[in-house]
Amino acid sequence: MLKASPLYGVGMQDPTLYFLQEQVKVTPETEIVVKLTAANPKSLSADYATEVRDVVAFYHWDFVGAGNSTTLIIRSYCNLRTDKRPAESVLADLTTFFHRSWNKCLDKLETIVCDSSAQGISQKNAQ
Repeated sequence: MLKASPLYGVGMQDPTLYFLQEQVKVTPETEIVVKLTAANPKSLSADYATEVRDVVAFYHWDFVGAGNSTTLIIRSYCNLRTDKRPAESVLADLTTFFHRSWNKCLDKLETIVCDSSAQGISQKNAQ
């Protein structure tokens, strides 16, 4: 199990707020399934403007290869139990932050893949 820091919200300023990440399934070059739970769900209450009682999220990554490229499909599922439904404006802001954080992560992943590919080509040419 890994400890994962939030990429947005109150948790970015508070190192005591974190998620527990468990790799549920890894099929090399095909799929990755990850489960996230909050170590202290109530710590998310400030972000949702209501008491958070429980949260669990699953991320299912599918890798679909075709020729010399791979398409990455990411599906996310989340269940959040709160005292009351958060305001629509709060949900809209959190959705925006969620998408921004994924965009940053995918940009970093693209950089890693491109750098790895370029190094692999350079290493092949050097041989």
